[in-house]
Amino acid sequence: GFFHKNYQIGGGVILIWYALGMVIGGVAILRMLGFIDSFADLTPNRGVLLIILVGATIGALSNILAFTAVSSAPNEGEPIAIFATASVFVSLLSYSLARFLPRYFDKPDINIWSALGILLIVGGVIIIALRNRL
Repeated sequence: GFFHKNYQIGGGVILIWYALGMVIGGVAILRMLGFIDSFADLTPNRGVLLIILVGATIGALSNILAFTAVSSAPNEGEPIAIFATASVFVSLLSYSLARFLPRYFDKPDINIWSALGILLIVGGVIIIALRNRL
């Protein structure tokens, strides 16, 4: 990929710097906005800690795969465009959950812009998938 070829930087290094930046920046922003008074506020209970651990494990695995794909792809934009399809699946899942389980999930707002965004993402993935066949 671009970073490895031009700068000899692998996907793992990019992932580590991205993760460190997100953690440090997130804590700094929460502190500036007054959501965190002290670092003792960051200590969660056991249930929250378990949810964070599971989410971090799944998120770490997906980010490792994502950054490996970005560093090894001929065009770094392709994996990111394909990852954007996750938002399409989340949107469709939220619509489905609101329809079949309205007691637990509120109906999401759908407007022309969200529908257009979904169509653009799906269209972009189709173009990427069919690019080599045309």
